[in-house]
Amino acid sequence: MSDDVPAPPVPEAALADAGYEFAGDDTTVGFDSRFVTVAVRTRFYDDPAVADALPTTDADRAARACFVSRCHFRPGFERAPVSPAAVVGFAAEQARGEFLADLRDSGLRDLEAGPTRRFAFDDVEGRLFEVDAHYPVDATAAVAEATSGTLRVPVRVLAAIRPWRDTFLLAGAAYPTGSLVDAVAAGIDVDVDRVTLTRSFDPAPDARAAAVAFLRIVGTETE
Repeated sequence: MSDDVPAPPVPEAALADAGYEFAGDDTTVGFDSRFVTVAVRTRFYDDPAVADALPTTDADRAARACFVSRCHFRPGFERAPVSPAAVVGFAAEQARGEFLADLRDSGLRDLEAGPTRRFAFDDVEGRLFEVDAHYPVDATAAVAEATSGTLRVPVRVLAAIRPWRDTFLLAGAAYPTGSLVDAVAAGIDVDVDRVTLTRSFDPAPDARAAAVAFLRIVGTETE
């Protein structure tokens, strides 16, 4: 199906500079009726350094990851009586529900979603949603003395939807907000100074700013 749906515009050079690597391309049918079909093509990117620092057996993506999705309408949106910009609020509410379901299916835990907010892309207005969750880390791969168990590292996911040409783009970025040491201290009933960590991770202080910057450049002429 992906051959029939145009790929989303992705700022590949910026992602490579930020340490991301391509991790997959997937197309799904987001909505289907006798009047309209909406297919969604998504390209995924993971940070391999963070994937190594926070190993998991339960999550589909790395703890630091991003994606860009492009909606494809059949028949095309140009035949609709309204523009994508006029219905971006409605589209955002539909996308929000699907997005939260996808996050749960991806392996993230304890999701807490904030309100949908307006988000500016230069002179175009979109919507932003923010989700806090826990990323499951394999304790046996992070702590030498562990023989089983899962550690929970807090993560935040930002996602934004915007009108783009005659359709919508949805982009998202996930990043850890807590350290591995804190996750060990909270997840294992032992003094953290008495165990041997085989991995090390501390959250980047500029992670949120980097995620917002990524969301703003998706679909712009500067990508």
